[in-house]
Amino acid sequence: KCSSEEWIYQLDFRGNAVKKDEYLQLFADCGWEFILQHDRWFYFRKKKEPADADIAIFSDRDSKINMCKRIINGRLRVNVGLFGLSCVIALITVFTDFFRSGESVLFPVNAWINDFLKAAIPWIGIGLLLVSSYSFYEYGKIRKRIDALKNPIK
Repeated sequence: KCSSEEWIYQLDFRGNAVKKDEYLQLFADCGWEFILQHDRWFYFRKKKEPADADIAIFSDRDSKINMCKRIINGRLRVNVGLFGLSCVIALITVFTDFFRSGESVLFPVNAWINDFLKAAIPWIGIGLLLVSSYSFYEYGKIRKRIDALKNPIK
């Protein structure tokens, strides 16, 4: 048996150009223990002490704003690309008979793979359109949070 301990967990989002050793050392110097990295998200923890009422990695507005901007910039290019691809698929599906005609061949080796792709690609396009639209909605929420952090009086 051991005594239960309370931990505080915090996340940070960093770009690809981060110098990982220096970055982790900065948090270690502030008492944060590095847990893991997933993609560009870094997970940290720190034992909660009685003196810690509200402890956070980002204690000031500017650092919170910078983290929100990193999240937006880190994901926006991929999302714009997926949205563009879904629009192209939707336009081809709606305005041409490419996926409906028997003459178009996407994968010439097997007929059933070709038929499957012709049936699935429009649905994939719709899925990408929905996912990227939801991501744009989430970006809007983060943008509103940035505005609220910049203007706390409003």
